[in-house]
Amino acid sequence: MKQSINIVWFKRDLRILDHEPLLKATQSGLPILLLYVFEPMLLKDCHYSKRHFDFIKQSLENMNDKLASLDTKVLTIESEALTAFKILGQQYQIKNVYSYQETGLLKTFKRDLAIARYFKKVSIHWEESISNGVVRGIKNRTNWKEHWIQFINADLQHPDFDKAIVIKTKTITQLEEHFNTTDLTTSKTTHFQPGGTTTGLKYFDSFLTERITGYNHHYSKPLTSRLHSSRLSPYIAWGQYKCAHGCSKG
Repeated sequence: MKQSINIVWFKRDLRILDHEPLLKATQSGLPILLLYVFEPMLLKDCHYSKRHFDFIKQSLENMNDKLASLDTKVLTIESEALTAFKILGQQYQIKNVYSYQETGLLKTFKRDLAIARYFKKVSIHWEESISNGVVRGIKNRTNWKEHWIQFINADLQHPDFDKAIVIKTKTITQLEEHFNTTDLTTSKTTHFQPGGTTTGLKYFDSFLTERITGYNHHYSKPLTSRLHSSRLSPYIAWGQYKCAHGCSKG
C-alpha cells in the first residue's frame, strides 16, 4: 500500500514563513513533501532568462538552508507539472495539494486548469490560497476594497513546524531518481541581487532604516536611484515575503 502524503507546491511563493499553504499542510497530520518544478514551458519562454532562474535557485537554496534543521528539503525537478504529479502519484497516495494561486502568464493559468482536471479525476484535493490579495478569475470587483483590507490586516500564517511531519532528506534523495533534478548551484556575481528571504529582508530593512531618506530626491536619477530605491520588486514578485509585510512595516 502506498504511503499517504500531502504536497506543498511552491511557485511564486519562495519562503517558508508566513505561508498559508505550508501552515495548512503542517496542521494536516500527514507527511509533507515540498515541491518546486522547473517547467520546460517556462524555461524556454521569452519572458524568462537565466537571471530569473538563478534568482529562483538561490531562493530555493535559502529555503533548504532553513529546512535543514527539520532534515528535509524541497524536491526540485525539471518536468512539466502534470507529469511530475503523475509520477509522484505512482510513488505515493497524494491526498491534498496546497499552493498559492499563481497570477502571471496565460500558459500558467491553462496549466493550472489542466492540473485541476487531473486532480479531480484522481480524487486529489487541491487547496489554493490567495496570494497578495489578488483573486484570479473573478468576474467583478464588488467589495474588492473590503477584501483587500481584510487580507492586509490578517494575522501572519506561520507554519507550525513543531507539529509537522516531513518527508526526510534521505527519502527525497531516493525520490529524485525518478526525475530530472535541477542543480541549484549558481555563479557568484555582485552585479545582480541574489534571491532568498534572508537577503530580501536585508534589503527591506536597509531601505526603511537608511536608504529611504534619499528616495524623494534620487528615485528618478539613473545612478543614485540604484541606492535609494527600495530594490524590493524581485523579492515580492517571487514571494520572499508578502506585500502585506511591506504594508505593515511601512
